[in-house]
Amino acid sequence: MGSFAYEADASRSLDVDVEEVAREAARKALDSLHLKPVPSFRGTLVLDYDFAAMLFSSLAAAYSGYNVWRGSSPLAGKLGKAIASEQLTVVDDGTVPGGLRSSSFDGEGSPTMRKVVVEKGVLKTYLNNTFTARLLGMEPTGNAADLISVAPSNTIVEPGDASTEELVGEVKRGLLVSRFSGMIRFQDGVVSGTVKQAFYLENGERKYPVRECMISCNLYELLKNISGLSREVRRTPYGVVTPVIRAEGVTFVAKS
Repeated sequence: MGSFAYEADASRSLDVDVEEVAREAARKALDSLHLKPVPSFRGTLVLDYDFAAMLFSSLAAAYSGYNVWRGSSPLAGKLGKAIASEQLTVVDDGTVPGGLRSSSFDGEGSPTMRKVVVEKGVLKTYLNNTFTARLLGMEPTGNAADLISVAPSNTIVEPGDASTEELVGEVKRGLLVSRFSGMIRFQDGVVSGTVKQAFYLENGERKYPVRECMISCNLYELLKNISGLSREVRRTPYGVVTPVIRAEGVTFVAKS
């Protein structure tokens, strides 16, 4: 069996369904039984909610006005340009009722607001405090954090129109991944680490749970290669609300 399995939810109210969280944790644990290795191959990656949330948490650092100003973000100079599949729309919204990162104002006292950051694949704005907004010639977006830093509020990835099973059903060969242990580096897009709680997919079917293997891809290429998003979404403890994401052209490497 895998090293461990878990499930989590987070809320600012008492609306967490503890029994459902327990059932989901048990399901994941049972799904981790009888693991089989997979050979190295290049195929489709289906990111379950937690893995997708990790991905978009890292992406948020790239559209931080602070990192754009420092020169550490590859998205510098990309406003108005396509950076992802046209299926992808990402919103930063500090006004969501009950959102984990909702607030009336940010760390500088500026009002929070809803911003479309990526619209149909096109980068529309950076997140700014008053300092970075002035340096970049933009308006503050209500994302000031400690000192002069910038932080996302509630990250919302707009859903698609397919069910998760429909996304899986179109996969010729790939992995459905719930958990990832490794790095997602916004500075150059390197995604490298170990896939955990994963299923091998072939000809649209879940074949078997996978013994840990490595994954290698680039964040920014992955965004361009998104081929589907589920209509189901889930809130995560990362402050990200996301659907299941499907992307093509990912390299999986068997662990020796």
